[in-house]
Amino acid sequence: MDMKKGMKGQFFIVGAILVCSMLFVAYPRFAPLIREPGGDIPYISANIQRELPRVMNLGVNESAMIASMSNFTAFLERSLSEKRINYTSLVVMFRNVTTGSDGLNITVINELGSNVTLTITISGEDYGTIVASYPDLEDGSVNTSSYIPVSNINNVTVAFGSQERTMEWPRDKASIYAFFRLTRDEDIIKNDVAG
Repeated sequence: MDMKKGMKGQFFIVGAILVCSMLFVAYPRFAPLIREPGGDIPYISANIQRELPRVMNLGVNESAMIASMSNFTAFLERSLSEKRINYTSLVVMFRNVTTGSDGLNITVINELGSNVTLTITISGEDYGTIVASYPDLEDGSVNTSSYIPVSNINNVTVAFGSQERTMEWPRDKASIYAFFRLTRDEDIIKNDVAG
């Protein structure tokens, strides 16, 4: 019996075992430590940032600011849930009580999924500082408060949890501050918009 003919199959088996073991060693067994959010979530976040001020302006023009924002929020929750994305938000809208008046309406819509403590500080040149405090703002609630008087140009600081944002609010212009969170599995994007 020839020894060379009997050893041919063993070389193929050893070669196959080596190739398989090299592939197994090269395959990453652990998830990467740094992840980027899924492909569509950053685009959705940017789109929401553009649309929230437009929705508020549409509501102002139709004298239905709260209804427009509530309907848009419900639309986002419903359409994003179809993509397995959870949408939560806190929206604060500022507007004159009546055009040309010194009064201010603040409307807060909490859709964060939990109660929150919110503080809004308004300071201007002509009048003192106004502090609007919402110590236990319930999830799903809509609150509107009126304050008189406010200056022509105001600095407004909105603070809740670990979030704080300061912006300028001209008295005769409707303005918005919105914080929102998009969540899918481990992908989480937190963003805000002021304008």
